[in-house]
Order: sequence, then C-alpha cells, then structure tokens
Amino acid sequence: MASTFKNLSPNDKISTKTLLHEAIPITGTIVSGTYADNNIKDYSHGMFQSVYDYPYLSSSANHIFDVTVGMANSSALSASSPPAVALQTKKINLYNQMAQVLVGYDRTGSIQQFDEDGDLTIGNKLNECIFLSFSRLLVKDEIKKGSFNLELGVNSDYTDPFSKRIKIIDESADTSFKVNSPVGEYGILVADSTAGTNLTNDTGSLASGVKCGLIFYQAGVAVLSGSVFDTSIATSGSAVLTYTGQPSNAEEITLVSADGTSKIYIAKTSGTNGALDGSKVEFDIGTNADTTYQNLIATINLANGHNTGTPNSKITLTDGTGTGTTASGTVTFTQTVSGHLGNTVITEGLTNATTTNFSGGGSATGILSSSVGAPQMTSDSYANSFQSLLTGSSISGSADALRHRIYNLQFNNTVELNSSIYFCRINHNEYNYSANPTYLSSSQIRVKSQASDSPVSYVTTVGLYSADNQILAVGKLSEPLRKDPTIEYTLRARLDY
Repeated sequence: MASTFKNLSPNDKISTKTLLHEAIPITGTIVSGTYADNNIKDYSHGMFQSVYDYPYLSSSANHIFDVTVGMANSSALSASSPPAVALQTKKINLYNQMAQVLVGYDRTGSIQQFDEDGDLTIGNKLNECIFLSFSRLLVKDEIKKGSFNLELGVNSDYTDPFSKRIKIIDESADTSFKVNSPVGEYGILVADSTAGTNLTNDTGSLASGVKCGLIFYQAGVAVLSGSVFDTSIATSGSAVLTYTGQPSNAEEITLVSADGTSKIYIAKTSGTNGALDGSKVEFDIGTNADTTYQNLIATINLANGHNTGTPNSKITLTDGTGTGTTASGTVTFTQTVSGHLGNTVITEGLTNATTTNFSGGGSATGILSSSVGAPQMTSDSYANSFQSLLTGSSISGSADALRHRIYNLQFNNTVELNSSIYFCRINHNEYNYSANPTYLSSSQIRVKSQASDSPVSYVTTVGLYSADNQILAVGKLSEPLRKDPTIEYTLRARLDY
C-alpha cells in the first residue's frame, strides 16, 4: 500500500532567524535636486521636506527620506520672540515631537532632550537639531549598526561647499549602542575630517571623533547637532552675584554646572559649611555678609558642593568680597567647560542679593575650527550661518540649505528573515509505492521492468498538512527522486516569513 501521510515530530522542525543586509547609497546629486528639484517635495504645512529618487509626480518615484529642523525651548535661539524667529513655534514643536517619540519623558512627565552621549541624566544636550527620517522602503526592519556614513560639505563658500568635508559615522555602534530609547536601539554619531577640515573639541583644541548626533536604528532617524555647521567656540559662561547685606535663614541659590549637575545651596543660621540638609547643601550665615558669601564659596568647593573637594574644578569662583565687615561685594561664577548646559540660568531667592544669568557659553558649541570659516548655508548673506538659518528662514528654506551640503550618504539596511525548517524523513520502507491511479496498469506497476523487481516510485512533491489533513504548503522538487527499499531520503522544506 502507498503511504500518504506521515506525522512530523518536534525533532523534525527547527526555527531560525537570518539577517539580510542591503547597501543603500544615496548620492548628493539626488539629494540636492537632480531633476531640477522636481524630486524634492515641499508641503503647504511647511513642517518638513521630502526627497525622492525621481520626480515625485511620477508613479515610479520612491520616497527616500524627509528632512526638517527643530530647536528646544532651552535653546538660546528660541529666546527671540516671533516674528524675529521664522516659524519659531513650529520648530520648537518639531523638536518636542521628535524628542518625545525618540527620547521619551522623564519621571516628572517632561519631554527629555536629545543628549550628546546618550546619558539622559547629565551631559551636553542637543538644542538645535537636523532630523533625517528615512523611508521604511529603504530602512526595512532597521539600519545596520556601524554602517551609517554621511559626508557633509563645510567649506565657507556656498558655491563650493565640498572642498572641505566632514564624515559623520556611527563608529563602533555594533558593540556600544544605547538601549534607553522608547523606539529601540540607537548609536552615537561622531565626526571626522575627510577633506581640508579641522575639528575642535569643547576647549577649541583640534580633535577627531567629535560627538555630533544620534542615529536611531529601528526608527530609521538620524539626529544631527546644529554644531556640525558652527565654527564658534563658545566662551565659558559667567554669572555675577552682587550682595548688599545678609541673606535670611533657609534662603537658597541653585547652580547648574556645565556637566548638568544641579545643586541647591541653603543659607543656615549656625549652619555647617558643606553639610547636607536633605538634598540641599548648607552654607553658614556668618557675622557679616562678606563672611557669609566666603562661606558659600568654600561650600561649593567642598565634597558635597559642585567641585567635590577640588576647588574650581567645575565652577571657578572669583571672590569679590570685602575683607572687614563690609556689607557689600560680589561673587563671580564661571563654568569651567564652555558652551553647554548650565551656561544660561542661575536661580536664587536671597535677600539683599541680585544675580545675572550666565553670559557667554551657549547651548551649542561648534565642532569646526575657526580656520574653516563659517559655512554659508544659503546664497542670501542675511541667512548665511546655521544660527541665522534657524532664526531667519522657513523650515523648507533650512532644508534646501542642508541638502545643498550633503555630499554623500549611505548605510546598510536589515531584513529579519524568520524561517521554519521541516525535515521530511523518508525511511527505506516508506513511499516505495505511489497513490497515483496511473501508477498501475492491469494491476502491474508501470515503472517495474519485471514483476520480481523491488517496488519503486518517484518523489516529485512534498506537502505540509494541518492536523485535520488540510494542505498548508506545497514544495516541488526540481527533478523526480527515485525511491526504492534500498534508499532513504531527508527532504528539507523551509518556510520563510
């Protein structure tokens, strides 16, 4: 009798996962508008701009990516009120929208900012950002870690942007990616010189591998810091406290250092310099105002203060107090690291005292040395810098300027291929007869030469059935396989999905 069905055991099935990668090169000519900008689509809402590989009205056009810009509320550029900043509200909303999706919220329910090194608790924030959101058609399941490569032209001359270039990559991201994002894994983007360009670190010294953005792999979004087009080296932010008398008991002053550390200093009658009152740090109210603010200086330099026992390590303190019983004087606070968080605001509730906010510094530090010259982002001299672009141009105008400086862009995508493999085992005594009615002729097997020969069949098809004998999948062999009692087979059927 011909065998028809055979049950598969758990040992006959295995599931696997395979990652397939495809190189995605995007040339600068396409991004800049190969087809007289007919492959660049603007929208009436003015929130972003889309890039296609062909005129977008064509049925054969494929969407490549969207480009837009945004700024945080804390950005120094957002301090100007409309209409001084073109589309200010939209740019802030775009930043917040991208941040809430890609970075998420803190415990208080506030939207977190993009962070330079991925440590959301401290560190330098990205306050002015360029967003490249890639099409799912290109990204597939995700961008392959360590494959992102973007070259930008940073020459100062708008008509010749590519004679000086920087390369932005997610270096070592395959082993050092971050996972504290609501949308999955992301890497840190760093910049290196590729043609005639010097990069700088926070202090203005020449450097390489400068952090300049984030790449979110599953989301398919690259976030670039506005610092990639900024040559300004920010000065260390300074603030001045001027006093004319003693503070009252339990009054406070809050300082934020450039690394993001925030501490509250509380004035206490008969207090102990550097002692903790809950999370607040005490400084003693002395016999006169000069003594009191000398105590504040000493406290900031102590172990529980910002400088953690190493004087002036985070905040440099300039003592302008008197030497006797003078009731007036100054204390100057200067950030040791320039250009980052903590260079904007100082909070105090001290009687007989006033403060200035930190001047200098700023929320963004350029990564290009001053020798490069500020890149002109447009042909319009009014909006030739990136900062001017953000404050004086529409989002579409900003996108035009950014596309103009993309020399090349490439990455590898990833497709996750899940497979179920079934091992269909045919033993020597199985499937030697066929159930096909044409197998017999006058009760004789057609494929036997003599009646005394062993039974023989030819395997052409494998079918996978459900428990109630409903066919689910069919596999055809490339050629029939001869089967007789002297032969055993294992047929491997793979289902990909």
